[in-house]
Amino acid sequence: MAIESRDAEPTHAAHSTALAQVAHHEKQLMAQLEAARTEAEAIIASARVEARTIAEAAADSLAAELAERRARADAEREKVRAAVVEDAESKARAECGRAMLRLDQAAERIAALVLPGGGGAGQ
Repeated sequence: MAIESRDAEPTHAAHSTALAQVAHHEKQLMAQLEAARTEAEAIIASARVEARTIAEAAADSLAAELAERRARADAEREKVRAAVVEDAESKARAECGRAMLRLDQAAERIAALVLPGGGGAGQ
């Protein structure tokens, strides 16, 4: 029976060594998993910062573009307003000129009617 005992010892030692190797390999895998998890978290954090930066840059760009478009629209509205005002003032001057001419004509008729020898009612 002593022979069986000696044969069992190498098997037990081999299992022990194999278990130690498996445990060591498992620890390495756990360390790799933790390193990968840490790296993934760092990548995600970096991506969030980059996304935030891109979003802020896009918002700034959009705000600048909107401000530029508003300025162009304001300038265009001012040009249209100035043209409308100029047209209205021109029409008002023309109408005022016609009114002055009619007023002069009316004054001449009144003077002709009132003044002697002007063909008024006194003749």
